Order: sequence, then structure tokens, then C-alpha cells
Amino acid sequence: MTVKGQEELALDVEDLKVHFSHTGPGKRDAPPVRAVDGVSLSLGRGETLALVGESGSGKSTVARAIMGLVPRTSGSITFQGERLGDGHRSPLQRHGLQMVFQNARGSLNPRMRVADCITEPMRINHISSAQRATRLDELLDMVGLSRRQAERFPQELSGGQQQRVGIARSLALAPSVLILDEPVSALDVSVQAQILNLLADLQDELGLSYLFISHDLAVVAALSDRVSVMFLGRVVETGTTEQIIRHAVHPYTQALNSAVPIEDPALRGRGTRIVLTGDLPSPSNPPSGCTFHTRCWRAESECPLRVPALVPWGDSDHLHACLFPSESIPVGAGSKVGLELGATVTTGPKS
Repeated sequence: MTVKGQEELALDVEDLKVHFSHTGPGKRDAPPVRAVDGVSLSLGRGETLALVGESGSGKSTVARAIMGLVPRTSGSITFQGERLGDGHRSPLQRHGLQMVFQNARGSLNPRMRVADCITEPMRINHISSAQRATRLDELLDMVGLSRRQAERFPQELSGGQQQRVGIARSLALAPSVLILDEPVSALDVSVQAQILNLLADLQDELGLSYLFISHDLAVVAALSDRVSVMFLGRVVETGTTEQIIRHAVHPYTQALNSAVPIEDPALRGRGTRIVLTGDLPSPSNPPSGCTFHTRCWRAESECPLRVPALVPWGDSDHLHACLFPSESIPVGAGSKVGLELGATVTTGPKS
């Protein structure tokens, strides 16, 4: 799936699958865990694509497969026109594609000073000490850290400062694409806003492309251009941020949207709060057909029999993988979903 001409793409992932085999006594014959089961996505130059979904949907595994940190079962990854191999990272991949991790403190060596953490990628790539010193000053200025803070150890900094160190380190080799794996989820709300503003400024200044992984649609709405929604290893809906946040047609995306807190007290209690029932299906034994049908209030007899493909909603580039898509949320959806109804509830046809 591509949304732009190939020359305009920074990253293109086609039919990515990552399956993990069980290990240990008595588990060799168990079916593999289908962490990622056929994901396609594209990222334009200078664009932010958000990848969202609840825990266990496969978001972080997609990121690690793109980075070469976990092996792919199948599928292709093309970065700036170069097909990436599985395993060994090419020089283009090492320099141009970097990652910022959720746990900033855990990703930094506690025995190294901040300055050494930031310049380590340059040292590994045989960049001279003089160039490293100059680049360090540039990076500290970019992310809003001082030289005095650079002489401290990571554990002596706050969570927000540690994440700034992680961002500075990811920029050390001047990449064009950053994969941001839940970069603000462990931070206080006020600090989250600071880091999001920093990321937006860096994108404008450096022309970066972001693959932004998150479970928080409120954060996604503030930063992303497009959104892809994952459920149980597959993309179930993708489109512009406006399309996904305001005009979602897949029931799972609608459930995610309904869980976003409403800031304005005057508007609280309006609309529909969708509470899905039942447990998340196992990725080693997913339901047949549409894997969401066991939790879906729109499920029909056809849903367990067919795997829905990503198809356009109308004539737009808004894609969904649902046999019965609709922007409307019906009243009385049955036992598979709980509806907490407010003042305004819309109803409509299933297709």
C-alpha cells in the first residue's frame, strides 16, 4: 500500500509478517505467535504516520522488524528506494533510520555520561573526536540540553531530560527517518507536551519523517498526518488523522476513539462510550475470518468466513478492513459490546 509516488516515499513496508515460534519442553508443536500478520504501510518524506492500537496489537514488533532488531518471517521493507535485507543493517539503514525508545532511561547506559551516550553512534562509525565534539554541541542545542547536563549520568536527569538525550542520540548520524516507539507514554502530561513540541520543531527544521507508535489517540492527533490502526497483527483502518479521528468506519477504531477523554467539561456525557467485552484473542490462535468478529457488535455470519482486505471507503484514500463498515454507531449493540449512552447517539445502516 502506497500513498505517494515511490520517489516521494521515505519508507515502504509490504505484507510484513513476524511470527515467533514457541520454545521449551512440550511447546515445539504449538502454533507460532503471529505478532505481525501481513502489515503494509508507507511513509512519505517529511510526513508523520502514526501506528496505533492496544497492547499486543503488534505495533512495536513492526518497529523492531523495520529496524532489523527482530527477524522477518516474510515481506519486504524498502528504505529510500533500497530494499533492506533481513538481519545485517546496511550503512544506509544504520545512518538514515533510527529509533527513539519508550523507556528512555532503560535505553541509556547508566555507566556512561550523557555526552558519551549521545556521541557513541558516531564513535562506532569511526567519526573523529573533533567532529564528535562539534556535533555534540549542535545536538545539545537542538534538544534543549546544556553542556553541564551532558556531563552528568542519565540517572541524574529527569524523565523528560532523559528522553531528550535519547532523541539527541538518535539524531547523531543525521537520519532522515525516526521511529518513535511510545516516546511520551512514560512522561507527565506537561512534559509530554514539551517533547511533542520538540519533535514537531525538529521535523520542521530537519525535514524528518516519523513513524510514531502510540496507543494514545489524543497524542496522535497532535502530531500525525496519517494514522494506521492495528488489531491483532493487522492494519484494520488507515487514513488521514481527520478521517481516523472524526470519521472512523471500522468498529475497533470507533471503540478506540470513544475512549479518548473529553477535555471540555461542557461536552462530557455526550456521544457514545464503547466498552468492548471479552478478552483479546490470542495471536497464536486468532479467530477465523475477521479477527475482530468475536468482540464486534456488527458481526454477521459472514465475518468468521472471510478475511476482509483493506479497501477504500468511498472514493477517498481512507482504507478499512471491515465487511460492514459504517460511520454510525447503533444503539443496543448486544452482548458483545457495552454502550454507555450520553445525550447524542447516531444510528444508521451497516454499509
